[in-house]
Amino acid sequence: MATLPTPEESGELILKIYEEFGVRPGEMLQMRSLLAKWIHTDLRNSDLADGLQWLGERGFIEQKEGKSSDVFFLTEAGFAAI
Repeated sequence: MATLPTPEESGELILKIYEEFGVRPGEMLQMRSLLAKWIHTDLRNSDLADGLQWLGERGFIEQKEGKSSDVFFLTEAGFAAI
């Protein structure tokens, strides 16, 4: 029986995408870059959203004031979690 990914599992997969792109603390990925990798998983966009929320709640990624809402910056904590 298949199981749904937890937000934490989705978040960990998103961090792997940051690692694949070589993103460092203070650097960002746009949603389209995340989606370009995400479509190669068996997961849904709602799982991506849950993972992004989980990462944001833990301070691993952040959105910055005055920046586009589809841009996600990797924090020092997020980089350390990779």
